[in-house]
Amino acid sequence: ALSRMLDQHEPFPAVVMDRGWHLQRANTGAAVLFGRLFAPDPMPAEANVLRLIVEPGPVRERIVNWPAVVVALLERARREAVGGVLDPGTADLVAGLRARDDVRPLLAAPVAGGAPAPVIDVRFAVDGAELSFFSVVSTVGTPVDVTAQELRIEAFFPADEPTRAAWSLLCS
Repeated sequence: ALSRMLDQHEPFPAVVMDRGWHLQRANTGAAVLFGRLFAPDPMPAEANVLRLIVEPGPVRERIVNWPAVVVALLERARREAVGGVLDPGTADLVAGLRARDDVRPLLAAPVAGGAPAPVIDVRFAVDGAELSFFSVVSTVGTPVDVTAQELRIEAFFPADEPTRAAWSLLCS
């Protein structure tokens, strides 16, 4: 079912992550995106999405709106680590990332406009274009296996028509 969901989302990026934010599977669209973000180097064999976005490196460097993304992402990760299945490892990872000197001031700053936006677009600088995506996270309903309970599918959608057009060119 997970493979079919990833396939059905083509050509747009979609990934499967475990509760520790480790990348388990990716569709071709995600492979294209990560390939462009890491170029000329390959993507690491074992990738933790939180670390890729929060810690310095090629992914973080290509997120145009990194301050807004890191605040929203770490808040989401904190809620999931605290509200989901008890997972000390993920809770420790989130706490460590939140305590980073380059992240802590962003988390303490007041939100512009008084309240966080319901959806944060992630804007990537890729091959001279700015690609804006929002994501939808899905989980397996009524899992009877703890492994299935721990998996999340994150599917990325173009946030605007220029992104849709640019992405179509990149994937052709």
